[in-house]
Amino acid sequence: MTVTATRTGGPGAVAPRPAAVPIPFARLVRVEWDKCLGTRATRWLLAVATAVSVLCQLVPLLLPDDVDQWASVYLGLGSVGFGVLLPVVVILALTSEWTQRTVLVTFTQEPRRARVLTAKITVGVILALLAVVATFVIALGGMAVAEWGLGRSVVADRPWSLLVLGLVLASVVGTVSAMGFAALFGSSAAAIVSVYLIPTLWGVVFSFGVLRKLSPWLDSAQSVTWMQEARFDGHLGQMAVSSALWVLVPLVAGFVRTLRREVS
Repeated sequence: MTVTATRTGGPGAVAPRPAAVPIPFARLVRVEWDKCLGTRATRWLLAVATAVSVLCQLVPLLLPDDVDQWASVYLGLGSVGFGVLLPVVVILALTSEWTQRTVLVTFTQEPRRARVLTAKITVGVILALLAVVATFVIALGGMAVAEWGLGRSVVADRPWSLLVLGLVLASVVGTVSAMGFAALFGSSAAAIVSVYLIPTLWGVVFSFGVLRKLSPWLDSAQSVTWMQEARFDGHLGQMAVSSALWVLVPLVAGFVRTLRREVS
């Protein structure tokens, strides 16, 4: 038997395979953005959220004697649709790949799961910020109708800078918290139930007896309300603690589970 050896660098030498070039993070974000908004369900959810927020402006317009004509009220009602349905959108963005079993392709193209999950969360934060912009547009439209169309005076009960900051914090906290639960449970149904049911039950439990004193520190719904109303005076510590509990804890646990979860 004759063995033919190929010398390195000779005419028949095989060129070394070039090292794999990492996928730029910006491209990962763009891909996850397309995945998130590329489904009909997501587009419908965002459309319904916008419609609900617009319809909520009718409340202060039609009930001026029962609803305060304050800027924070119009902004709060303008965020209702997004506050309720945007968490569902980002939950589906995180769990759909696992349920449809396309996550194997994703992690084959980018084996570093932490980068993929970070890209998904980045998309969620961008959507949260866009929801704030949409909220302001809707609320300003409602206030314009009240002032110019109905001759009322809408009062800016808080500085506009604080109103903007409060809405941004409330939107980002709610969105990232939902994504943390989605990464932790890996199931759309479980994550959605957790996002809406657990804080409610938690608030009920901590509304009795001695536990009532701890409620402001652990109730995420109350903290989000304070953020939306820009009521930061005296509540910063409580908002920080509740946000750490309902955002950081599920998010860190979700990262750990995603890194260790078996792909099938």
